[in-house]
Amino acid sequence: MTPRRRRSLLTALSALTLLTACGSTTSTSGQSADPTVVSVAGDGTETGTDATSSGTDTSGTDTSGIDRHDSAGDLEWDAADEQQIDLSSGSVTIENPGTYRLAGTLTDGQVVIASDGEGKVRLILDDASITNSTGPAIFVEAADEVVIVLADGTTNSLADGSGYTLPDGGEAAIASFADLTITGWGTLTVTGNTNDGINTKDGLVLTGGTLQVTAVDDGIRGKDYVVVDGSTVTVDAAGDGVKSDNDEDEGRGQVAVVSGSLTISAGDDGVKGETSVTVSGGTVLVTRAYEGLEAATVTIDGGTVGVTTSDDGLNGSALVITGGDITVDA
Repeated sequence: MTPRRRRSLLTALSALTLLTACGSTTSTSGQSADPTVVSVAGDGTETGTDATSSGTDTSGTDTSGIDRHDSAGDLEWDAADEQQIDLSSGSVTIENPGTYRLAGTLTDGQVVIASDGEGKVRLILDDASITNSTGPAIFVEAADEVVIVLADGTTNSLADGSGYTLPDGGEAAIASFADLTITGWGTLTVTGNTNDGINTKDGLVLTGGTLQVTAVDDGIRGKDYVVVDGSTVTVDAAGDGVKSDNDEDEGRGQVAVVSGSLTISAGDDGVKGETSVTVSGGTVLVTRAYEGLEAATVTIDGGTVGVTTSDDGLNGSALVITGGDITVDA
């Protein structure tokens, strides 16, 4: 370790309690005048498995310590029950649970989910491109749970406009008031031009696909929690890279990286959790930030962590290190 790196690591730990150490170092505007309204009967249950579904089932292997909402069933559905949506026809409102395959280009509009039924709303993005000049590209007003599946081999993009506001905040290219999972095998580019790239008022789990997120404020925000478990995520944000900021409910405000990779360039903190930030596997690289990993408790018990910051690399009231490969340059 160079003298600068040794000084940087000591600086990062000086305000921390080192507990254990081992291991290597509404409705919003923006809909078209004649939106396509999709309403599907049913209770939202899924049977069978999509013929193209494959991948790793991570259920039962999670070490994040978070009571997360996702399940192996996120990638299981009957392909015959899919509702096909051509985005070139205009904005879409989804009012019931079910599985919807979105393809094509929507140049100035949005997909709104307003489902009060019991069951998941599953969106399959199949070379889908959505841009909305006056609001989110995907806006989840209400749902039991939403799963976004990136179809195998596809390239998808979502971008919101600049300067708009939502009645309850949370402006983002993907704005959600329900638990949200993003999974699959394709690529998704998300551009947040007003505030965030992805923002959910509940929990956010990323279990597959390649995500590239750019935002003028925070890149990825899950108020209750954010879990990265299999996705390859790149974030370029003027604010925080990834954050969870619920300071009201016990067991919330947590960020966890279980597997996959997370690469962040941020103007403020790289990864910020109100309660905790935990790395138990995968790779976390913060290439630029004011502070790297920040939370009341920062735990690293596996994976690879590399942090380059202008202030503290690791910052919290408690630091727990029981494994992993850690490099701090601050």
